[in-house]
Amino acid sequence: DARNTQEKVGKQSRECDGVNYELQGLCYEQQLISGESRQLTASRPFDKVILASEDEFYANAPLELQAKAKSGDEMLARLQWELEDRITLNKEVAALHDRVSGIQKQIVELQQQQKEVETHAKSLAQAASVFQKNSGLTAISSKELSRENEGLATLPDPLYVLFKRAEDFAKPSSNIKVE
Repeated sequence: DARNTQEKVGKQSRECDGVNYELQGLCYEQQLISGESRQLTASRPFDKVILASEDEFYANAPLELQAKAKSGDEMLARLQWELEDRITLNKEVAALHDRVSGIQKQIVELQQQQKEVETHAKSLAQAASVFQKNSGLTAISSKELSRENEGLATLPDPLYVLFKRAEDFAKPSSNIKVE
């Protein structure tokens, strides 16, 4: 019976020693982690990050992050919220850049169309000038005429004269010969 008791005590002693070794290991790990935590807290690498105010955080952050902040991890929760917020803002900025580049493409296309219209208007003005000379109408300088309508002010001189003399062109003229 003494032998059985001695074996049980030895077995329990070994178990107790194992638990003590495990406890020592955990205490050592706790000390290491505490030291690292103190170093991080002392150096405060997140102090360089400009965060939104606490009021803004609690007003706009998701409830789970607010709960995390209230449970003691406020700085981590605020950093996580800032990260998510900045990712969202970056996506919005990218979308706006895409929109701006699309608008810039439209501007370039419209400028090309404007050049084509200007070229066409110049050829019309030249044709109108030739028609005016061949029809025997006296040339009227557009500078001499008052331009009541602002839209007319943008017309080239020969087209403006044609517009102002439209009634003359509508009447049959004896000066014009059709061959």
